[in-house]
Amino acid sequence: MKLNMRNKKSFNKFLKEKKVGIFIIAKLGSRRLKNKIKINVDQLTLIEILLQRLIKQIGNQNIIICSSGQDSKKFLQPFKKKYKIRLFFGKNKNVLRRILDCMNNYKYKHFVRVTGDNPFTDCDTIKKMVKLHVKKNNDFTYTNSLPRGMKPEVFSLDALNRCI
Repeated sequence: MKLNMRNKKSFNKFLKEKKVGIFIIAKLGSRRLKNKIKINVDQLTLIEILLQRLIKQIGNQNIIICSSGQDSKKFLQPFKKKYKIRLFFGKNKNVLRRILDCMNNYKYKHFVRVTGDNPFTDCDTIKKMVKLHVKKNNDFTYTNSLPRGMKPEVFSLDALNRCI
């Protein structure tokens, strides 16, 4: 399974063939810091910084913001058109169910979990982890080699179905 990690087009083809989605898990109703995805840094929100970085390095074809709630829907809707990404809104209290519903809706077999309030998620690590995850047929792939806030995780649909 040879994959040119630097070529956005070939990586997107790989994601499509292997049915891997990149889910940005985000909602406004945080208990610790409300509306954190809306925090502005140099006139961009945290989630917008993340979107721009992901799209620049990975592309937008397999990116889905996975969220819940009416307030989140109002806030996130403009990003769908602006960045040509998909949005999925599901259960408010049950993140696992929301993710499973999203995976089933888009027929993904694996997904990369990226949190919407971590704009510095490492895109090169996503590429390496996804390739390794699929090649080894893992249930869960993660890294401890990055600082907090830069770490993506990759999960298989089968593993999540066993958890539910």
